[in-house]
Amino acid sequence: MEKVMHLLFSDRFGGAEKVAIDIIKNINKENAVYVSKKGPIEDILKKNKVDYILLDKITYREIEKVIKKRKVTIVHAHDFKASILASLFYKKCTILSHIHQSPKWMNGKNIRTLIYKLREKKFKTIILASSEIKNSRLFLKTTNTTIIPNYVDVGTVPSNTAKSYTFVFVGRLEPEKDPFKFLEFIKKFQRLNRNINAVMIGDGTLKKDIEESIVSENLNVKVAGFIGEPYTLVMAAKFLVVSSIKEGFGIAIIEAMQLGVPVISEDVGGVTSLIDEKTGIIVKDLLDIENINKMMQELDYTKLAITAKKFGETYNVRKEWVDIFKKIYD
Repeated sequence: MEKVMHLLFSDRFGGAEKVAIDIIKNINKENAVYVSKKGPIEDILKKNKVDYILLDKITYREIEKVIKKRKVTIVHAHDFKASILASLFYKKCTILSHIHQSPKWMNGKNIRTLIYKLREKKFKTIILASSEIKNSRLFLKTTNTTIIPNYVDVGTVPSNTAKSYTFVFVGRLEPEKDPFKFLEFIKKFQRLNRNINAVMIGDGTLKKDIEESIVSENLNVKVAGFIGEPYTLVMAAKFLVVSSIKEGFGIAIIEAMQLGVPVISEDVGGVTSLIDEKTGIIVKDLLDIENINKMMQELDYTKLAITAKKFGETYNVRKEWVDIFKKIYD
């Protein structure tokens, strides 16, 4: 049995971290180790009973120690920084580069794209979370890629949750998720209707600033913090709002849809293949509130929620997803 190390740089829980944990739990739990920086992610790893090693710093020497100690044969690196570092061990291990995100710099010529292209041949396979990532300039001519949309299953959740909130935000409170744009969205909506309210689920370096902004702007927004399985709270909202600057796939989007919660988002990255007029509202500008409000007033919400749920359930394909990864590991 192959010994797999999942390598990530983040110390918090997000989409990539969820995928790594799901792979470990569903495929090779007894022969896999999760490696990242020390941080809040530890609580999630303990809860999921995943073997892990958390480091003060992610360096070549520290990763080399883990490879030797655990007799690692496959390094499954998640996103760009981890992939670049993992590529340095290509003579010792099989390297998989798994890209979950779609930053704007992927479509241009810059130092980051140059470095990644120089290491590209060291990867056995480059796993991409969506076709939109594949169509970026960085991967358009790359041949050793495999598109594997994320497997998503929210499980059994009570369906009688009352709609206590108009909007919900789910994600890390970090710049790439642009939570301040969400607050601006709420601020503008409140000018149209003071009864508008929202809840933000997540934690991050911007949390304190977010809370201070909510108070200073007198916004009707609750910050719930990080919740491992926020499904009941998500269901308490009419719409999930995505304010991300970049979005490779959007697990929170599919989770919301599986819960019967339509999504409002700009046309960003992997969102393109997930949202249309049957599953939510997709716009050029999230702050074009009058247009969004008009669209909300005109749609049949019950029908929209049903079709969103049906679409979300198409991603509940655990067996097919597991089989694909088993073939990649063989």
